[in-house]
Amino acid sequence: MSDKGWVQFLLVAVPVMSLVGSWLALRTVDRLRGRRPPQAGQSEGQSGGGQPGRQSDAAGSESDRA
Repeated sequence: MSDKGWVQFLLVAVPVMSLVGSWLALRTVDRLRGRRPPQAGQSEGQSGGGQPGRQSDAAGSESDRA
């Protein structure tokens, strides 16, 4: 009887923990992506790039191709 309880627990706990871990990882990735563009924009603006909009568009299109 106790073996059956452990199996049921594992069949529920493992997928739930996997979903929680995936959710936390996606949340962290979203936060990190949200931080990068302002920093990248500030560094491009300070470096004297005459047309930072075109540089970011080119970088975006390259990442889309890959």
